[in-house]
Amino acid sequence: MKSTKFLSVSLLPLAIAATPMAFGQADTNTEAETKTLDTVTVTATRTEKDLQEVPVSVAVITGDTLDTAGAITFADIGFSAGNFVANESANNPNIGGVSIRGIQGRAGVYVDDVLISDSAAVNSTLVDVERVEILRGPQGATFGANTIAGAVNTITRKPSFEWEGTADATLGSFGFEQYRAGISGPIMEDQAAFKLTGFMRESDGPDTTIETNKDVNGEDEWGLRGAVLLTPSEDLEILLNADYSEVDIKDGFIFDFLSETPGSLVQPLAAGLFGTQPFELNTDPNDRRVWDTTVPNQLGREIFGYSANVTWDVGDMTLTSITAYRGVDTLSIVDEDRLPIYLAGNEVLTEQTQFTQEFRLNGSFNNIDWLVGAFYLDDERESQGTLEFSTLALIASNVPAQFAGIGGVEATTDISDFQDLAAFGSVGFNFMDDRLNVTVGGRVTQSTLNQTQGESIGTFGGRTVLNTQGRPDESTLDFFEYPEIEETRFDPSASVTYALTDDINIFAAYGTGFRRPAYNSRDVCQGADATVDCFIEEEEATNFEVGIKSEWFDNTLRLNVVAYALAYDNLQRSQGVLNEDDLFTGATVTTNVDTTSEGLEIEALWQATDEFTWELNAGYQNATYDNSEDNNNVPVGNADGSGTILIDARGETLPGAPEYTLSTAGTYDRPIRDNLNLLARIEYQYRDDFVTNLGPNPALQVDSQENLNATLGIYQNSEKGFSLMLRGRNILDNQYFSNASSVAGIGQFIALSDPATYTAELRVKF
Repeated sequence: MKSTKFLSVSLLPLAIAATPMAFGQADTNTEAETKTLDTVTVTATRTEKDLQEVPVSVAVITGDTLDTAGAITFADIGFSAGNFVANESANNPNIGGVSIRGIQGRAGVYVDDVLISDSAAVNSTLVDVERVEILRGPQGATFGANTIAGAVNTITRKPSFEWEGTADATLGSFGFEQYRAGISGPIMEDQAAFKLTGFMRESDGPDTTIETNKDVNGEDEWGLRGAVLLTPSEDLEILLNADYSEVDIKDGFIFDFLSETPGSLVQPLAAGLFGTQPFELNTDPNDRRVWDTTVPNQLGREIFGYSANVTWDVGDMTLTSITAYRGVDTLSIVDEDRLPIYLAGNEVLTEQTQFTQEFRLNGSFNNIDWLVGAFYLDDERESQGTLEFSTLALIASNVPAQFAGIGGVEATTDISDFQDLAAFGSVGFNFMDDRLNVTVGGRVTQSTLNQTQGESIGTFGGRTVLNTQGRPDESTLDFFEYPEIEETRFDPSASVTYALTDDINIFAAYGTGFRRPAYNSRDVCQGADATVDCFIEEEEATNFEVGIKSEWFDNTLRLNVVAYALAYDNLQRSQGVLNEDDLFTGATVTTNVDTTSEGLEIEALWQATDEFTWELNAGYQNATYDNSEDNNNVPVGNADGSGTILIDARGETLPGAPEYTLSTAGTYDRPIRDNLNLLARIEYQYRDDFVTNLGPNPALQVDSQENLNATLGIYQNSEKGFSLMLRGRNILDNQYFSNASSVAGIGQFIALSDPATYTAELRVKF
């Protein structure tokens, strides 16, 4: 096991890089005698409202809470809300899939109301965060397509018209270093202000190689975020944002070896090439040693975006325009066999850009609140992949016959372009002196998809010519153009809210959502597998929920409880299928299945004393494949990775759907002398066991997880000053599978979660 290196000054890539410190002040309001809970304003319904009045199951994580807890990236909020999972591979910074109420990969992720369409751009360092809103359940009427499970909206802090700035530094376990600095202030008094934040972080990684004892799976990241706020009049506000970041994994995402496939080619290859087995088989999943690879693995991302948010108050109405352009480029180079013998290497280059435009107009008339809007999305993607096979027959005459004559490049190209055009609106009626609200709404969306796939001409082992940039020459590819998909969909919504008292609201809500249709792989569509349809139907979800939102004991305790029932039809379920020869690659087949999910969510926040705050986020969900006949005889990978089998999936738990989730924390914040406070926080997180995909393979089973995190430090309780924080995350050092893969003819490989890490952070406000 690699030793932990603790360094004395630290800086986590926190969710609020370079913002004014507010340790111990999250969600509270200091009064002369007693602290009470702050009012939390959210935009879950596309207009600003008190959290307690919104008829939606919403979990809110403030930037101050993220700061105090020492959160790092988007993945760090994955334990922070009930029935919410955001998994990150320890060897790959991309999010494996945000899961809400047991539905994985179907939540829309937004920053300042701008959609982050590509999952590769989701798990970046969260910068200047004011709050994160996690909306559970279909949000089709308010947020549109692909929010069928829910939505996550990160709201960033605006520039300040007063000069302020921060600088901090952090060092910690596994060579972790981070440095951040930010400044904000006026450009023109009361009319223009700016904000500029920069950060960089790096780490050596928690894993080492077996032969060379080299640190691997570390990260390098740096980024900039800037904003300009213009207020030419009291009625007009223009907010301009820009961000850029780069992320590179050091010798990236090398997986641990878990088990050999029966009849594995590992031993015959070793004997054929070297006359013996030249490397150690490490099958202990808790041993952080990994094999040295013959191809240096790489994983890099460039993420960029620009947006303009214009808000104009016109009489009793407010007009909002949000224009945004975003993109992400990724490059991955992988030693595909993950062995110290070079068999195959894979390189994938992906480029994605998107343009979005949204208009909203809302207002009130007598006892009626109304909202109308329009939305447009254009998303373009191109992915180019090359899989190179070594010619082992030239190295040794007694290489197994399966590899004889193999050598060359297999190439694929996938080009897609989809657009969404939508109109939406809602109208709310207020009765009984505004104690009763009835709101109905809906959204009409037209989705269009155009897709083309190209692959090497010929069969397995055929050659593809590469151009001078190392990309596949299109003249050596065979292209297949799918028929255009155009789908129009209407999603209605309705809610009823009633205030029992000034502090207790009850509500009932109905919502729907959808995901656009798609196509299977070209092999399926060209008739290679007659048992699977080429066309994949659109997904549809219908959700009912009831809840109570309440405040007690003179606004010192907030308690919100929501129960829901979700029917999810035509879930587009993908499963990797190995070819019948178990050589290197197989197809990914997608089928439609029906699922259901029922559950409960609880949020509580208690200002127990002026110095102690306690919070609780808990969830229960029963998310399963339903009992329809379509869920019988589903193809899945075999337990040893050697092929496929058919299983009866009826009643089986959905991927990424732990039955119970819990996060609870206590924060003690006490003045110890003039202008100096002591801060202590302890946080316990629990997630029930779950599966990452359907099937008996042990690499797909994720055991229940327990994390214990702690913070201890001091800070100056003033607009200017310093803070020093010591933090430990996962201090119980519980490690679990976070990702898994199978390589045909070789075996099973897994990635582990991060081990215990410790940091110390010094921050200065000026």
